[in-house]
Amino acid sequence: CSRDWSSDVCSSDLSTSLVDEIWVTSSTKEVLAVTTLDERAVGNGKPVSATGLSLSGTDAGNYSLASSSANTTADITAISIMGSITANNKTYDGNNAATIATRSVSGVLGTDDVSLTGGLASFDNKHAGLGKTVTASGLSLSGAQAGNYTLQSSTAMTAADVIARPLTVNATAANKVYDGNANARLLNLAPSYSDEFRLILLVAGLPALLVFLTWQVLAW
Repeated sequence: CSRDWSSDVCSSDLSTSLVDEIWVTSSTKEVLAVTTLDERAVGNGKPVSATGLSLSGTDAGNYSLASSSANTTADITAISIMGSITANNKTYDGNNAATIATRSVSGVLGTDDVSLTGGLASFDNKHAGLGKTVTASGLSLSGAQAGNYTLQSSTAMTAADVIARPLTVNATAANKVYDGNANARLLNLAPSYSDEFRLILLVAGLPALLVFLTWQVLAW
């Protein structure tokens, strides 16, 4: 049978060595003994002591219990808990790296000292967008009672935004001799951030005069 984090455990098999109708009972409830584990931490073959045992049943009067206590062993296995994260939004920077903002666990019992730690996170791709999937891997548990717990998964998912990066264009124009119009010749055009994209510049000198320039900037 199973119990929670307290030091009490239940006895699922209390028996005698004869076949007469005899039940071993405690002072409170039949087939349930008051037991105490040597400690509540996870472990195998941990000593268990039962006290307050007595006999019942139609033939119980024919017997006497040698002892009102009994000893045995039992295992305490780690309980499984779930970890979760949140991630920071970021401005587009050309890669899919993400930063974990918070880590938390659910299912920790009582005041046990258990927390989620570590992990590296990434967006599903590098492109700008809202509510993008972020996946963290390599998560683990830490804390004084972490050994009593096991993490359901070392990965966790959340969502965060990649915000489009503001871009400033720097341009250099050639000087010219007056020619009666507002046309200008550009000598140099470059963005303030390196990435692979195509920049289309619209220059308006007069309402009726439009000059289009397409500039290809290669990532480096």
